[in-house]
Amino acid sequence: MSKKKSNIVALGITIIFTIIVLWNVNFKELLMHCSIMDKRYILPYLVIFVFVMLARAVRWKELLPKSECKLKDLNEIYMTSNLLNIILPARAGDIFRGVYFGQKYKFSKMSMVGTVLAERILDGLTVICLLSLGIIIHYRSQFVLNLLLFAIIMFVGSFVFMIWVYKYKKVDFVCQKIKEFSGRMPNELSEKICKIVDKCNPLLNLFVDGFETFTNLKTMGKVAVFSALSWAGDCFLVCFLFQAFGIETHFTISLFIVSFIALSTIIPQSSMYIGLYQGAFILAAKLFGINKTLALSVALTQQLLMILVYSIFVLIFIWRNQLKFSDLKKKEVIDDGKST
Repeated sequence: MSKKKSNIVALGITIIFTIIVLWNVNFKELLMHCSIMDKRYILPYLVIFVFVMLARAVRWKELLPKSECKLKDLNEIYMTSNLLNIILPARAGDIFRGVYFGQKYKFSKMSMVGTVLAERILDGLTVICLLSLGIIIHYRSQFVLNLLLFAIIMFVGSFVFMIWVYKYKKVDFVCQKIKEFSGRMPNELSEKICKIVDKCNPLLNLFVDGFETFTNLKTMGKVAVFSALSWAGDCFLVCFLFQAFGIETHFTISLFIVSFIALSTIIPQSSMYIGLYQGAFILAAKLFGINKTLALSVALTQQLLMILVYSIFVLIFIWRNQLKFSDLKKKEVIDDGKST
């Protein structure tokens, strides 16, 4: 599928879910819920949120090769990539994060993008644990079990595959098998596929270098700890926000909501935080009897608070590095196979 067609499909999905989310929403009630929120929760929420993001930055540092990059720099890059993920489609912020770090600190950009993908796979494995725990405590429907099965197939499968590719240096083998399979197709199509594979082969070898951490048990232990802390923090923040809206709930219910939100980002969309995000939040909250309008109020408040924090750090990042916004939007990954 071409880039243009992919963007059209993503935009279509976003529009459909946005319509579903806003359908039958009482906007008066929505504004009322937002106005009666206990504002005393905002400041501690923001402070905790920053610490959660800091834990994620530390985790990413563990996945990276040794460098002179300071934690505050990594945190700013991380926050900037998250804001770009909100603004731009196809997780462009994640690509920016790998490319920018590789370019600034003289590492292969493709390898750095590989560390970002490795981090996302680890996030997926953590989400599986959260959703499994939520199901054990609060079983709700067959749909939730099917969602868990889907997550297991996708993330555990990706984890095993990438470990196999990296540990046994199977990039060339996989590329050769793709070329052999393309031989069964019409000649013109087969030739195009072979040219693309030949061009991507050296880049993919660099890309899988980003998965080196997966074979280091000591580093993986540290990564697992910070991953657990950051995701537990996310669950706590959702629970905390519900309390601000006067909703009596407890920590384990937020396991479902955070898991649904995380899994919604897998679906193609024109922007990560329009339509699908709110839809996932509402669907998970509905399982526990929280009405749609109230759940949407909480979801929108959470998004606004996130954007506020991200924007502050992005402004600091731009000021300190003297960047233009066009630099942040850069999405093309060009790597000649050497450190830049």
